[in-house]
Amino acid sequence: MHQIEKSIILDEESPIFTVKANNGIVELDASNDLAVYILACSKSLNSIQSSIGKARAAAKTECNT
Repeated sequence: MHQIEKSIILDEESPIFTVKANNGIVELDASNDLAVYILACSKSLNSIQSSIGKARAAAKTECNT
C-alpha cells in the first residue's frame, strides 16, 4: 500500500469515517473544504488504482497468450 493510501484510508479523522447509512442511502459529511478535498482525492485514487489493476490484468493476459 502506498503512503498516500495509508494517509487517506487509515486516518481516523477522515470524512470517509463520517459515512451514515439511512434506508439504503449513504450520506457523507463534507461540510468544509478540507473534507471535500479529501473525498475528491479518495475518489481519484480509487479510479487510478482501478485503471492500474485493469492494465496489469490486460498485460498479464497478453503475456499468457
